[in-house]
Amino acid sequence: REKIVYLSFHDRLTGLYNRAYFDEELNRLNTERQLPITIVMGDLNGLKLINDVYGHSKGDMLLRDIANILKESFRKEDITSRWGGDEFISILPKTSAKDARSIIKRIKALCEEKSTTEMPLSISLGASTKKSSSENIYDILKEAENKMYKSKITESVSIQESLIRSLSVILKKGDYRTETRIKKMDDYAVLVGKRLNLSRIKLEELQLFMNFQNIGKLALAYEIMAKKRRLTTEEWKIVKEIPEIGYRIAESSKKLKPIAESILSHHEWYNGQGYPR
Repeated sequence: REKIVYLSFHDRLTGLYNRAYFDEELNRLNTERQLPITIVMGDLNGLKLINDVYGHSKGDMLLRDIANILKESFRKEDITSRWGGDEFISILPKTSAKDARSIIKRIKALCEEKSTTEMPLSISLGASTKKSSSENIYDILKEAENKMYKSKITESVSIQESLIRSLSVILKKGDYRTETRIKKMDDYAVLVGKRLNLSRIKLEELQLFMNFQNIGKLALAYEIMAKKRRLTTEEWKIVKEIPEIGYRIAESSKKLKPIAESILSHHEWYNGQGYPR
């Protein structure tokens, strides 16, 4: 019975309260005695990209990690819930806007501290405070949400670049070629591009493509990537999915989107063979 009660109020994946419980608590705490009431809303950055690169189990791990940071940052009396897929929300009773800013700083600092190359942690946050009983709590919630989205727009470019840099480092680590050979191939590609009179933008895309052409490899099991013997038919079938996986990853990133089609096609042959099409 206790387990049923617990599950009815908690999110299974993160252990935070669920949206139903949040709604109940918002109504209960929306009293003059609890003023000022602050609402903090957060949107996890990079979840789709992590899901596309490493699979949903890694995405779930990312959600749990950010939930743990929120648990560590907010106080016992605060109500922190998973609002939706990658969104979180907290009610902070008797909390001024200044105190809320300190908590947000703590969340950001913990994200930086606990981030790894493979799993960068980042959440866009917005907060709004109800100072008088004449204010509508749902207007406060809406304002917190709007501020969160504004924050996401401001931070999105640097977040994307940080994720792309992380992926680039991981790709290079798993590359059997030396740094010198990688650079030589990049230089040759640009030289060919110049001979073909490609525009500056197309040359930049070509350089980007040389760095991320095999980004789909990140989703492959290490055992297949590191295998020195001949691949089995089943393993070879999986390897042939690299361009399609890479295409999906590139499509979910604003920076890589211009080279998505090239990633999909880079194992095609002029005679119509090759893969995946």
